[in-house]
Amino acid sequence: MTVAVSYAELADAEALAALFAAIVAPLDIYNEAARAAELAKFTASDFTRLIAADPSSVIVARLEDRLSGFAITYDEHGPIWLEWYGVAPAARGHGIGEQLLRFVLADAKRRGATRVWCDTLTSNATSIALLEKLGFNLLCLLPDHWHGQDYFLWEFSPL
Repeated sequence: MTVAVSYAELADAEALAALFAAIVAPLDIYNEAARAAELAKFTASDFTRLIAADPSSVIVARLEDRLSGFAITYDEHGPIWLEWYGVAPAARGHGIGEQLLRFVLADAKRRGATRVWCDTLTSNATSIALLEKLGFNLLCLLPDHWHGQDYFLWEFSPL
């Protein structure tokens, strides 16, 4: 199966919003308040605004030309913040998450970033394993960090 990773285009906004909702809505690792907050934060108009403001901010993966994954980043004028990455349930098991994160890391280096930061729920074993595999360092535990949930803060450095 062929996976292509690239920057999102404005025309991807509707499909990105639908994919984001399909990934986040059923997540059992999020509590209801967290899920609702994220679904409200990433609509088609939000993706349009993000892509228009910074064409490097949203990265997409296509499996056999079908939108199957995404990563959302923010340039913090030094560090890059990895806000989200996700893979459609039906497309998991093809290395798409790893390809997305490898693209984010290469892109951060191209952009002259000093590091990449992200957080993950302490219960998200799949994400934790991938971050460790790619060389992210666990910085600290953030207890009761967001909507009453515990998170780990991660850093990838140097670029």
